[in-house]
Amino acid sequence: MPHTKTDSDVEALAKLQVRLIAHAPNLLKPGGILVICPCSLASREGEAQADAVLRSGLPLVHAPLQPGGWLNQEWIDARGNLRTLPFHGDFGEAQSGMDGFFASRFRRTA
Repeated sequence: MPHTKTDSDVEALAKLQVRLIAHAPNLLKPGGILVICPCSLASREGEAQADAVLRSGLPLVHAPLQPGGWLNQEWIDARGNLRTLPFHGDFGEAQSGMDGFFASRFRRTA
């Protein structure tokens, strides 16, 4: 079943993510790391959430990811966020492709 979420499901999840992200700095020490990482192709749950963090005034700064090790250059965008797509990855005949995934890393300031 390729589409299990409706637009209203995605919107509700994005609103929940906003609340979770707003609370997250309270759980981090200064220098602590927050990673936003929805397993979703929807930019409302990925890129838009990362952009909202930067505009929010929360005590978080972006900590760009760098390619290397298991992080393929093809998966890292110009801003240092990870985005995988179903056509990424060739793991042999038994397992090819991967899920749509997004990750953005932030560091708590003060």
